[in-house]
Amino acid sequence: MPDRMHIVRLSAHQRDPGFPLAVLHSVHTGINAPHTHDFHELVYIRRGRGIHVIHDHPYPIIAGDVYVMRPGEAHSYQVDRGELHIVNVLITPELFGPA
Repeated sequence: MPDRMHIVRLSAHQRDPGFPLAVLHSVHTGINAPHTHDFHELVYIRRGRGIHVIHDHPYPIIAGDVYVMRPGEAHSYQVDRGELHIVNVLITPELFGPA
């Protein structure tokens, strides 16, 4: 993991800090920088195709794919052409109770 990994905080996306979920629609083009989260992320690929790089391993993704990212998993997206439309459901780890 790079020394200056960007960490995305769920609190930046929550409309109600007391509610354990946030739902976002994002559009990716080109290559974005690797980052991690402090939350679980359910990802649905709504439209497009690309590569999802998780811990330096590339995985092809296409419309209809669904997957889950755990807190702290370094990842990024690469889109060669067009746009990759993603729906993200962000979930606080506290929703699942103690580990």
